[in-house]
Amino acid sequence: MNFSFNQRWGNPHRRLFFALFLAIAASVLLQPVVRAQTAVTGSINGLVVDLTGAVVPDAAVTVKDQQTGAVVNLTSNADGRFVASFLKPDKFEVTASALGFQTATASIQVLST
Repeated sequence: MNFSFNQRWGNPHRRLFFALFLAIAASVLLQPVVRAQTAVTGSINGLVVDLTGAVVPDAAVTVKDQQTGAVVNLTSNADGRFVASFLKPDKFEVTASALGFQTATASIQVLST
């Protein structure tokens, strides 16, 4: 018996769960920033893709500091990429959503050195 993806799994655009943040764990970067006071900050670099690996442009991405509740709202670019910069070391909840796709959430720890 031959089954196509659509026969076996239904409409892939509705059933796809973002294979979100494939590069996030490897992309959490710490960047020392010099201002009036010295502060250590980091950034989260992410790539929003579907389960086939196709990029998802214009996805709404929310980065929420789990300790303070501060929220940064972003949109993935034409290549599916987003960057949340100048984040203090803490634990963050990163959520991505786009029309026709299920919402995906990941917890990311930005560490200090």
